[in-house]
Amino acid sequence: MAALGATVDHKFSPNLRLRNQTQFNYVNTNARETAPNAVGTVNAKGFAPLTTTTLPLDALFVRQQSHDRHIRDYSIFNQTELTAKFDTGPVKHTVLVGAEIGHDGYDNQNYYRNGSCNGVALNAAASATAAAGTSGYAACEPVVNPTYSNSPATAPSVAGNRQGAAANTLAAYINDSVEFSKQWKLVGGLRYDKYIASITNSVNASNTLGSTVLPSANQTVNFTSVRVGGIWQPTEAQSYYLSYGTSFNPSLEQLVGTVGQQNLDPEKNKSYEVGGKWDLLGGDLTLNSALFQITKDNARSQIDATTYSLAGKIRVRGFRAGATGRITSKWQVFAGYTYLDGEIVNGIAAGTQGMVPTNTPKHTATAWTSYRVLQDWEVGGGAFYMSQRYANNTNTVQVGGYVRWDGMIAYHQPKYDVRLNLFNVFDKKYYDALIQSDGGRSVPGTGRTAMLSLIYRM
Repeated sequence: MAALGATVDHKFSPNLRLRNQTQFNYVNTNARETAPNAVGTVNAKGFAPLTTTTLPLDALFVRQQSHDRHIRDYSIFNQTELTAKFDTGPVKHTVLVGAEIGHDGYDNQNYYRNGSCNGVALNAAASATAAAGTSGYAACEPVVNPTYSNSPATAPSVAGNRQGAAANTLAAYINDSVEFSKQWKLVGGLRYDKYIASITNSVNASNTLGSTVLPSANQTVNFTSVRVGGIWQPTEAQSYYLSYGTSFNPSLEQLVGTVGQQNLDPEKNKSYEVGGKWDLLGGDLTLNSALFQITKDNARSQIDATTYSLAGKIRVRGFRAGATGRITSKWQVFAGYTYLDGEIVNGIAAGTQGMVPTNTPKHTATAWTSYRVLQDWEVGGGAFYMSQRYANNTNTVQVGGYVRWDGMIAYHQPKYDVRLNLFNVFDKKYYDALIQSDGGRSVPGTGRTAMLSLIYRM
């Protein structure tokens, strides 16, 4: 993993400022894993899958399907923003005018292993070195007391589908914060996005009917989003706001595609929010909270294996609260909590209406504290909590909640900062991304990881 960032910030005058920021990220993932595929018994003919059984657990085995892959993922984005402050009579304006350009690249070489069980090949259509398909079964393990061993030598890796993808983003935006008086402000903005994406798959170039693998797909989406809000600040120590905004999700935004989705219009989101902020203890403590609702009125809905429509509706209502402050001049604290009440109002597929959307935890919380040990040194640490989530929209597969601890040590100088972050200090095993395919799968979270960063001020 590598991440590089650079920012150029220039003030032409107290009322005119230009900022340019570039960010580059690269992630290389080489994963070798298996997933439970079926439960059955083992006999002279090998593995025999079962749909129902009254056999005891110690007589059952699990067939393991391989999901090996080598992923290279990178992105580079550049943002230029001009901030101008001026007055039109008694009304004060703060205008932001900006442009963004970005590129995402994705390369995923899949592998699979075809092994045997009790001396009989688990995939009869393939040998150990050449397969007639894109998935393999590595081995079978007993349900009770599995061995948790490495893949057997009889199941070597075979190259499967190789997926390539790229996306370019072009955007321009303008935002105006209008101050009518010390107590009343209005915020409004427009953003135009042009999203151009393409994907390719090496397997199934003829696009066999009923397959969910596309040989290739291209998509160009043009979308204009809006933002509007009002702010009331009765005193210097408190403010309240009301806001509304729109956004979109193109079907190829994850750089993967499914037959029937590639030509759909983007999903559209509407967000409503009301909240407040309070400064206490002379500004040493700041509290904030908000109520919000996010609605997706045209969620992608599956009609059959290769047909989708924009007929679903997903709604998430929530609450969040946070606190930021200083206990002393050297001791800072931060805490935040979010509650999400998600519901599939109109079913995206059979059995989903009224269910909780995928990857929507009810509770998340974070706490962080840092302390200036000496004049130049700072140490910090904190925890992140997430409650259980569902891995599919039918709510039949879920992952448990977890707590992850992180730490930090930093060295500060007038011209530069050096920071060492340690993520997942106790090497907690948890699940990060959730994927709906195969009935619901999960991606393990990153283990103990260190990141060294340097910030230099010119």
